[in-house]
Amino acid sequence: MEYIAIDMTGLNISAQDKTTILDYFKKCKVTVIEASFDDLKQKGLFDEKSLTLDGILLSIKKLILKQVLNSGGDSTPPEF
Repeated sequence: MEYIAIDMTGLNISAQDKTTILDYFKKCKVTVIEASFDDLKQKGLFDEKSLTLDGILLSIKKLILKQVLNSGGDSTPPEF
């Protein structure tokens, strides 16, 4: 797997929330990009011959963010 592509098309969230999502997946130690299937095709990351991607495409349609704070100032990352 060369990358994780995350399609957030149509999500009504802030740029900071998008960054939080991308950063969360970076802990997988692989390149993480925000891209739709069409974006991947345009970037040449879809193999037309074998009809495969060299990575994983996650499409997020709905997002519910939960934030938990304690007195120590630590926060729990959002659950996906």
